[in-house]
Amino acid sequence: MKLEVGHLRKVAGMFFDCLEKRGGSIELNVDYYWIVPRDDRYNMQARPASLECGQLCSDVDDLAEIQCGNLPPEPLMLRTLAAVLLAIAER
Repeated sequence: MKLEVGHLRKVAGMFFDCLEKRGGSIELNVDYYWIVPRDDRYNMQARPASLECGQLCSDVDDLAEIQCGNLPPEPLMLRTLAAVLLAIAER
């Protein structure tokens, strides 16, 4: 499957517009979460052998560092954004 970045940007903007209309800020009442290791995440033939732990407050700090230019916005850092977005979606 091929995804167009412009399409993703537009759809993401639509979601953020919706969130801003609901108040513009989000309170998360969770911090730690489970991460399925990449090698296991897309293997539907077996359950994940192990889990890793992530922390939303650390992820939010990393996103702030990206925003102010102290960390590069490398594609791998999308995992950090994804974790925060998932927490927002599930709250």
